[in-house]
Parts: sequence; C-alpha cells; structure tokens
Amino acid sequence: TDEFMCQSWGGSDDDLMYEIGMELSSIDRRRIVIKCPVTAAGTRAAARLVRSGVRVCLTACYNKNQALVAAGCGAEYIAPYLGRMTDVGRDGLSECRSMQSIVTGMGSSTRILVASIRKVDDMSTLASSGCDTFTF
Repeated sequence: TDEFMCQSWGGSDDDLMYEIGMELSSIDRRRIVIKCPVTAAGTRAAARLVRSGVRVCLTACYNKNQALVAAGCGAEYIAPYLGRMTDVGRDGLSECRSMQSIVTGMGSSTRILVASIRKVDDMSTLASSGCDTFTF
C-alpha cells in the first residue's frame, strides 16, 4: 500500500501525542500518516510532527475554519466528518466545499479527506468542487 494512517493518542497531552506519533511513524515515514484530532493539543502535536518530517492528517474536523489550522501547520490532510455534520443539522457539503476553497485559496498542499460519507451523490458534488480524497 502507498500509505497507511495511524491514530495517535494522548488526550490533552500534546507531548505524549507527539511521542506516540513519532514512534508509530518510525516504521516508515514515507508511507505512514499520523492522525491527530483538531484540538489545541492535537494541533500542537501535529505541527511538531510535521516539523519532524512526519506526514499528518488532522481528524475530527467539523468547521471550515479548521482548514486554516490544518494548512497553517502544514498537515497533509484534514478530515471533515461529512455525515456527522449533516446528522447534527449542519450543511456538511457546504463546509467541505468551503474547506477546499480555503486551502486552494491559500495555495496550500493540504488535501481535504472527506470522511463519514453516506451517499455517492455527495462524492460527486464534492468532486466537482475539487475534493478528490474520500473515505467511508
């Protein structure tokens, strides 16, 4: 496989999350992507991991403004949870389209990894907006 994503952990302890991310990625830094939540601690750990040459995906994203955070810290991916946003009455499609516009507008290489997809039509809609990375 070209890449494999692993979730780091550590709650509010960004040092622990960083250390675990470093350990998990040490197997193959070219192929392993470390997932960190878009929390204060997760973002601090992610930024340190990126500076250490680790590929990072910020997860549990529910707001377009978090795309700014991901692009700013150099994350390779940000993973908005489309289905979960929709479940709570938010316009998940609009949030994901806005995230794509934000990273494109910033000239960032951060990719929107749309997660929690429940309808193929949603993939088509998002693909037409430039999103090209999906998981179910």
